[in-house]
Order: sequence, then C-alpha cells, then structure tokens
Amino acid sequence: MRKIRLLSARLFVMSMCLLCSITVVSQIKGKVTNVSGIGIPGVNIIEKGTSNGTISDFNGDYVINLQNGDAVLAFNFIGFKRTEVNVAGKTVINVVLEEEVTLLNEVVAVGYGTQIKREVTSSISTITSLNDEGGASIGEVLQGKASGLQITNTGSTPGASMRVQVRGTNSINSGTEPLWIIDGVPVNSDQENSNLRSSGVLDITNPLADLNVDDIASIQVLKDAASTSIYGSRGANGVILVSTKQGSTGVANISLTTEYGTSEAVNYKTYLNTAQHYELLDEMGKNSGRDFSHWVPFYFDDDRGLYPFYNRAYAETVDNNWIDMVLRQGMFKRISTSLSGGGKGARYYISFWTKDATGIMIGDERTEYGLTSNLNFDVTKKLSGAIKAKIGYNKYDYAQKGGSLGINEVGRNNWGARAGWRTINRSSTPMMPSHTPSGELFDPYGGYNPYPSLMENNQINRNQDYRGSIVASLDYKLLENLVISARGGYDHNIRSQLFHITDAIRLKSSDNRTGSARGTQNTRIKSNTTLNAFANYSRRVNSLKLELMAGTEMFERKDEVQLADFEDLQTQRIQLGNTEGATFLMGRYSVASDRFVSFFGRANFSLNNRYLLGTSYRRDGASVFAPKNRWGDFWSISGGWILSDEEFMSNLKAFNLLKLRSSYGSTGNASIPSFSWINTYQTWPLYGNSNSLVLGNLAIDNLTWEKSFTFDLALDYGLFENRINGSIGYYHTRTEDMLLNTPIALSHGVYSGNAGPTSLINVGQMFNQGFEIQISAAIVNIKNFKWEADVNLSTNRNEVGKLSKEISNPLQIGYSPAFGNTLQLNSVWTGERLGRYYIAEYAGMDEQGFETIYEIDQEKFAQSGGQITEKTGNIVRATSENIQKNRMFHNNKTGLPTYFGGITNSFTVKNFTLDVSFTFSGGNYIYDQTVANNGFVLQGVNPIDDRIYGKTFIPGVREDAEYPIQTYNNLDDTGAQVGTQHSRYLYKGDYIRLQNIGLKYKLPYALLKKVGVKSATLYSTVSNLWVWSPFKSFDPEFVNYGDIHAVTADRNLGQGYVKYDPFPKARTITIGARLSF
Repeated sequence: MRKIRLLSARLFVMSMCLLCSITVVSQIKGKVTNVSGIGIPGVNIIEKGTSNGTISDFNGDYVINLQNGDAVLAFNFIGFKRTEVNVAGKTVINVVLEEEVTLLNEVVAVGYGTQIKREVTSSISTITSLNDEGGASIGEVLQGKASGLQITNTGSTPGASMRVQVRGTNSINSGTEPLWIIDGVPVNSDQENSNLRSSGVLDITNPLADLNVDDIASIQVLKDAASTSIYGSRGANGVILVSTKQGSTGVANISLTTEYGTSEAVNYKTYLNTAQHYELLDEMGKNSGRDFSHWVPFYFDDDRGLYPFYNRAYAETVDNNWIDMVLRQGMFKRISTSLSGGGKGARYYISFWTKDATGIMIGDERTEYGLTSNLNFDVTKKLSGAIKAKIGYNKYDYAQKGGSLGINEVGRNNWGARAGWRTINRSSTPMMPSHTPSGELFDPYGGYNPYPSLMENNQINRNQDYRGSIVASLDYKLLENLVISARGGYDHNIRSQLFHITDAIRLKSSDNRTGSARGTQNTRIKSNTTLNAFANYSRRVNSLKLELMAGTEMFERKDEVQLADFEDLQTQRIQLGNTEGATFLMGRYSVASDRFVSFFGRANFSLNNRYLLGTSYRRDGASVFAPKNRWGDFWSISGGWILSDEEFMSNLKAFNLLKLRSSYGSTGNASIPSFSWINTYQTWPLYGNSNSLVLGNLAIDNLTWEKSFTFDLALDYGLFENRINGSIGYYHTRTEDMLLNTPIALSHGVYSGNAGPTSLINVGQMFNQGFEIQISAAIVNIKNFKWEADVNLSTNRNEVGKLSKEISNPLQIGYSPAFGNTLQLNSVWTGERLGRYYIAEYAGMDEQGFETIYEIDQEKFAQSGGQITEKTGNIVRATSENIQKNRMFHNNKTGLPTYFGGITNSFTVKNFTLDVSFTFSGGNYIYDQTVANNGFVLQGVNPIDDRIYGKTFIPGVREDAEYPIQTYNNLDDTGAQVGTQHSRYLYKGDYIRLQNIGLKYKLPYALLKKVGVKSATLYSTVSNLWVWSPFKSFDPEFVNYGDIHAVTADRNLGQGYVKYDPFPKARTITIGARLSF
C-alpha cells in the first residue's frame, strides 16, 4: 500500500510538471504605447493561433504567459494598426502602435455590402460612441450626433416614440421617417399605432426602444441618392443601418452594465392658486359688470344636482395643485450583460438586458426584457455564415394623458371622468376638491376631476409587446474576387392592448346616469419578411479597381388588427372571452399585406486610387399601387476626386485627406396604406350603435410613385495627422408627384370618423435644400490630458414647387378637423415654404385693453384669388370676425426648423473623463393656443397661467399692462367675441439644450487584476440639465401627433401648432458601473 501511495505521488508530480510544460513555456512582459510614448490601456494581446491572451493595463503595461516557444503576439486596438511581433526568445517586448492616421482602411456599411471609407462617393455619417450616455434611449444617443439627422424626442413617458427625419420633410402626406435596417432586417419603426387608440388619446410607443444600446456596434446614416437609391422605393427619406456587436476570436469576455436613475419633470406650465384665481375672477367680474361674490364652478353630484355644500366660502378653503398631485419622481434600473468570444471556426456574442421604469406621472410603468444572440461561423475556407436573433418583451401601463367628456371612438360617446394631463391643463381648477367632506369622490362623472382616473382600480391602459427578429446569411467565395451572398430575415411584432374604465367613473351617456364599465381589447400583429441574394465582385487591374454588385430581393409586410369593444361589463377587468352579460359595441378585423419585388445593381470604379466613379440602379415593384403603376426605376451616379493625392498638393503637408465628391440620383416613396387603389369597406356603429358596413377608402387607380431627385456636393477633409477631420456639403432634393390625403365631398360616401373623408392623390412638387457641416477634432492630446470635440450643423429650407390642378384651394391643405386645426392656421402655396402660417398680424392693445390686429386690403385679396394679403395701415380690434377676414401669410414662418445640430466635448484627465454635449434647433415658429386657453379667465372654469398674474390691463389702474383686459368669456365692450388666432401667440421655437453631462472614472488595472476584472468604469450622467429658448410656455422640443385620428399630414404640416400642453420632458440623473471580466 505504501508503494502504491508513493507511486501515485510521483505520477501526480510528473503530471503537474508536464502540464506546466505544456501551458507555460515562458513569460513575456512589456509596454504598449502610441507614437508619442503614451501608454495605451485596453490593448488586446493574443498569442496567435491560440485563445491565450491578455489586455494592457491603464498605463499600457502587460504580462502574458506563452504556450508556445515560437509564438507570435498580435496587438489589436481600435483606431490603431494591428501589429504582430515574433517572440524569438525575447522576454520583454515593447510595442509602439501607429494610429490609423488617415482611416484609409476603415470600412463603412453600404447597401448590400461594404466599402473603404476613403473611396466612398456618397453621403454617409457614422456614429460609434453609443454607450457613453447612461440611461439614454437610442433617440437620445443619436440626437445631435450626425449632420442631416434630426431627432425630436416626444416626451418622458417610458418607451416614448421619437420623430426621425433625414434632410427635412420631403412629403406632405406620405411617411417621412427613414428606413431602419438592423443587421440586415427592415424593422417596423413607423408611427402607425393610431389603430391602437385608447382613452381619448394616441398612445404611441417606440419600437426601437426594444433595442439595447449596449448591443450596438455602429450606426450609419445614408443620406444622399448615391447611398439610398440602392434601396429604391424605401430610401427616399434616408436609410439608417444599425450593426450589432459580434464576437471575436480570443479569450471569452464577459461584460456587465448596471444603472440606476431618477427623473423629474421640468419646463411645464404652472397655474394660479385658489386665492389668486378668485382675485382675477373678481377683476374680470368688475370689468364685465358681473358679480362673482358667490360664484363656484358648476360641479354635479350623482343625481346631476349641484353639490349643496359647495359654495365660494368652501371653495376658497380648497387649494389643489393638480400638477403636483399627478407628477412624481420617476425611477429606473437597468441591467445588461453579455458574453462574447470565439475560436477558429465560430464567434459568438450573446447579451441579455432588463429594465424597469416608473414614469414621472402616476400610472406610467414599463418593464422590458431583451435577448440578443449573434453567431458567426466559418464552414470552410470559402463558406461562412451568420445567424443573428433578437427577442424582446415589453409591458407598459399608461397614465391618462388626454381627457374629455365625450370621445366618439366606437360610435358611442364615452362619457366619464377620464381626466388626465390634458384635462389638468384645461379644466381642473385649484378650488375643485378631489373628495367630498364625507370622503366620496367629488364629481366622478364630470370629467374635470383627474383624481378618479389615477386610481388603478378605476382605469387601466396596458400594452404588451412581443417582438422577435432573426436574420440568417451565407457568403460563399466562389472565386478569389467573387462572393455570392444570401440573406433571409424576419421581424415579428405582436402588440396587445387592454383598455378598461369602470362604472365608478363612466356613464352610458350624458343623459343616462347609469354607470357603465367599458373595455377594449386590441391586438395588432405586424411582420416583415426579407429574402435577398446578391453577388459582389472586385478586381484590380494595374491602376484600375473595379467593384460590382448585383442582386434581387423580396420584401413582404403584413399588418393584422383585431378589436373588440364592450360596455356594461360585469367584471373589473376585461379579458377576451370574459364578456358575459356585457353589451357589444363594436368589433373590427382588418388585415393588410404589401409586397415589394426588386432587382438591383451597383458599380464602383477607382483609378490611381484617387479618381472615383460609382453608379447604382434598382427596379421596384410594389403592390400598394394599381397594376399599371406598380413598377418604379431608381438610380444614382456619383464621383469623387482625392485632391490630396495630386502632385500639386504635395507641398500642403497639413492635409492627410481632401476629397471632393458629388452625386445625383432618384429614390422613391411608397409609404401609403395598403389597397389605396381599390374600394375598401369597414364596419362602424354609425346608426343606433349597431355595426354598419361603410365605405372606408375610395379607389384611386392612377396613384403613382412619389419620387425624389437629390443632388449632393461635398468636401471631405483630414488635417494634421487627421486630428481635425470632417466634411462640408450641400444638398438639393426635388420631390415629384407628392402624395396627399385630400378632402373629398361627403357625397362620395366615404366615412372616416371625426377626421372627415379624404382620398390620396399625387399633387405636385416640393424642394428641400441645405448645408451640412461636420467637424471632429483632437484639440489636445498630451500625456495626462486629452480634449476631443465634435460639432455638426445642418440647415434645411423647404419650398413647395407646384401644385396640381386637383388642389382647387391650397389653403384647404392646412385645414385638418381631426388635428383640431379647424382655423386653417397653415397654408401651402407654390413658391412658399410648407405649412406657412396664415393668421392675423398682432398690432398691440387699444386704449380699452383689448388686442388689435392689422387690416388687410380686401379688394386685392379677392382679385388675387387669396394670394395677396397686404396691410392697409389700419388697425382693427381682434374679434373673431375680424381675425377671419384679415388673416395674413407670414412668409418664412413655419413649424419646421431651418437649422439644427449638436456640440460634444470630451475631456480626459488621467482616469477621469468628462463628456458635455449640447443640441440645438431653430428657425421654426410655434403657435401656442395653450396661452390662449390659459391666459384668460373666460368663465372661470379653466386653470389660469400664473404668468399673467398682476400683469393684466385694468382701466384707470394698470393701463401699461403686458396682458389684455379680462372680461367674461372674452367679450369686448360691444359684446363681440375676442379671438386669439393672431401672431401675438406665434413664438420663435429656437432652443439650445445642455443634453448631457457625464463623468466617468476608470479604475486602475493594478487594482482590478487582483480580483480578476479586466476593466471597470464608474459613471454618472445628468441629461436635460438646462435649456434656453425664447419660447417660455413649456419645452420647445415636442412632436405633435394631432388629436384622436392623427394622420401624417398633421405631423408634417402642423409641427408648430400646439392645441394642448405636451407632456413634459424629464431631467434624469443616472449612476452606473460597467465591468469586463
């Protein structure tokens, strides 16, 4: 036994020695620096041919144990040239990495392939700094980061949508959002959620909120025809390519990001308290000869009688700040983790993330989960492929943002106290109590008390999203210079919406005092399928380089909607199949399917590496058009000249790159509803609350493609070893055959709810032009201090070229009953900017304290067919009648910005980095009807803007006042109604925002390696810290989606029109940690 134990011990020692001899041959140490001798942290050092590796510490030092005696070490770091060193018996290896000075080898994604950035002749912006803003959504990350890309975030509701535009508005009625492609799959990112209506307002969310910012490797914005025409009918509004991270050969890497943040509402309107409200009410009464000493708002109990206890004495004891009652501190927490790595034949990247958020308004809740799996593999030396999949789940409960007594959504007025943000800003006075003295809800059915609808057991508005996408690809190297590729992608989105309001706050009608619970169940299923095959061929013959690509593609999108609506529910929560005893109001089922078939090709030529030529062509067939108009042809041609390589610039040593490029080409827009070319019918409870079959769409079989032709001219530059680089360019886009929803006569029999009947037609021409400037600079780069800056500025001017004969009254385009813009505040005329304001011009206050306007020459107006609005010099009182007769065109004043951009600075001192970013926009004007709503006492039943307190006109007392006299219902001394649709309420919408301040600290590697951590960063950010604007009512950055039945024209024409107070933005503070193992 003793001999056996001795033999076992010897074998163990021998085995360990053998193992050590296999795993550790020698140890190498050294330092990695740049050409200035500064250590580079985070460099990947891999023993070539193995998975053995390490990374350099903060000072650039490294230590690696080799497995082979004749090893070769590979040093890799983004922005530097890859360097390989043969060990050859060395024990100390110091390496100097050279920067990719001119970025000659940087590759950018283009349609169905890649291209060396130096040889690109199209307009493409690349964004790679994506995870430096903690807690930020993809919209916040992109905002202000690229020229030509304008992003407007809609508010602070968790998962809120965003408006994205590339180079302005190219259409009146067709979609103006760019095409989003994530890992080769087009995603549903349009704002088409109006079919999922609830609670009196549009609840629009952002499908891109499913995307984990930590998963994104880069984003490229394709802007001109040379880059987007390869996408044909879907590229007119630009294309945004999102590439997610992939694994790489080497040591497995685990990353973990955890964040926690709080948010609070900022920049919203505040109102008078009860004492101030009554003070102004009495002032109004004195001006109008009325006695308000016993006045109270008219609130009713359950029997429709006035509350007996509610008199002025009692009302003066109530002082509710409804804004404070519904707002709260929001919070969120997010965890994101990933695993990446790979070996010789496969690379993988897997990530999981979760986020829980409570919004700044009571009732806003959101929970998100997401999983990403990217696998790249090499089957043989010639055959490679990838499978990339993403799944996500979101559940979000919405707080009530709207509020109205009666909304005819399903053929029956939905009476109830669905009071929310809109009601608070229009109808909730401070003297209104939330409860009676006995503890019951006060005026539960009146619609003015927002408290009942905040109670979870009275109302629920819940959305659940299930989303999944997958793309599989194969690339086969048939010849040395020929690669054949095939892609298949599928994106699937299921949204389920449950809206329920109980009988505690809802009545059957205004006359019927019977409580009636109502519930709606919506389900919407959207999917995209993409199949394509293409080949890329490249060859160099002496000084000529040739790149060819050709392929075909099929794209199909489906949209299925199911809706069921009931009242008299017997349960507190509606579920499908749980409607026993309920009254069926409405059911709807619709399905739409569009298909695109395409053939495309591209050719790029390079001569002497400095003379560049490119061309592309695509032929699309789209089922959204009638058979005779289904095919469209789109093309581009582009050229470039690398001036810096010419002999005549050899003495200008400062220039690393100077490239002149230009392009011209066409793209299309087919963003119109399915089946627009045939008559379609729908069910609607039009008569007696019974379902009826009505004409939903009038067939127009001569609709054709909306086409855009874009000219682009730009200069790309790199100076002083590329420490300063960027581009400056000009673009001009001409859009032909614009698609417009035009009002039609009721006699056509088309029924479309509150919006009024419309029909799509091709109406004319539009122009967009502007300049784009992008500058990136490494201003200071010394041993312990680095300062980098990025600046971009874009301009855009929009003009209507011509209108077709079908538009008999161009003013009618600016008339949108569904939008609430019934006063025709915007207009569309040939030769003028889109959506030019058409309102009376303010002329000050008269001696009685009433507002006045300028009179126009009625004779010239009539003779010109309404095109000339010339002032006579006379001033008239701003009554509603006078305003209607004396409206003027306000040239160059629209709701569309003429410039926008961003400024980002990054300062690094040793281990600390401070990032400061600004965004700005301007040149637009905002017509603020909320000032008119809240700037007058009227009948006393609306909240009053506290900015007018002590500043209103009082005869003989305060005649130099800033604000007009307060009279009952805004009647003047002749009994005429005074209006507000004039330029006093037209404000500049310019702003500059301190978008983000972030402080990061990288922990020393010497400390981390003791606990097995490769890198660790602690960070904190503050977003929306400050904003300046001449517009003072609320935050000037907002997206107006209209009222109940919003349409695209409202978004494009009416961005400057504000009927209701937008939900406020939030200031967010985030702390987080990012670890790598």
